[in-house]
Amino acid sequence: MLAPSQHLLAATAALRGATLVSPRAAAERSLIGGASGAEGGGGDVVLCSLALRACQAEGEMERAAAWCSRARTVGLEPSSGSLAGLAEAAARGGDARQARRWLDELFGRAAGSGTSSASNSAPQPRPSLGMAALLGGLDAVLEAHLRDGDVDEAAGLLQQAEAVHWIPSVSAYTRVMDACSKSGRHDEAAALLERMFATGTPDATAFTSAIDAAARRGDVAGATVVLQRMERSKVSPNVISFNSVINACARARQADLAATWFCKMERVGRVRAEVS
Repeated sequence: MLAPSQHLLAATAALRGATLVSPRAAAERSLIGGASGAEGGGGDVVLCSLALRACQAEGEMERAAAWCSRARTVGLEPSSGSLAGLAEAAARGGDARQARRWLDELFGRAAGSGTSSASNSAPQPRPSLGMAALLGGLDAVLEAHLRDGDVDEAAGLLQQAEAVHWIPSVSAYTRVMDACSKSGRHDEAAALLERMFATGTPDATAFTSAIDAAARRGDVAGATVVLQRMERSKVSPNVISFNSVINACARARQADLAATWFCKMERVGRVRAEVS
């Protein structure tokens, strides 16, 4: 008879092999066998993670949720990487509500581990094991909220991530900034640019979104300041960046300023602006 550790190793190996052939059903059978034949041990978590991954691969999100509950009844906690993967899969499958529940659980874990901040200061970059998987889940849930037109939820998600010192991607900030701008929430869009500077330098797309937000609210000075800040940050403005400022100037009947930026665009070799 195999010792518990040998049984667990055998079950784990069988599960890894089985998931390549018949993922979800084989994974579940192996998990049941591994859990019943082994005593305690972190290896069970490996089996649980593989079963969850198999359910995720087949889009069986309800079964994945059931396995999470079942694992916890025997004292097993799915890994953060597993939960992040499930959040991502649920979001991409259109179930933003379930995806958010798993992501909220990850936020709770991060806060409980002492990585959150009691202050409202912006997060500081720090390395973290498995952070890529966590941010993948965050990005997918964020995109699901934006796809549903729920800007409030998307903006709140960024704030939750910052509170536990996760560092959202530049793309995540930019997408929310763009959504805020298009929905008339221009002050929030401007504030997002400042929050981005706390974690790194925004890219050209982010700066351009901020310029567009200022231009949409008729803030020619604000749009100009962002473009100048973009140049000081050594990020090259693109034609859309210039056009946003030029069009804002033209609409505000500031022809001289529009001409100044038009000439600057030509000097740096950008294509001609189309002033509306």
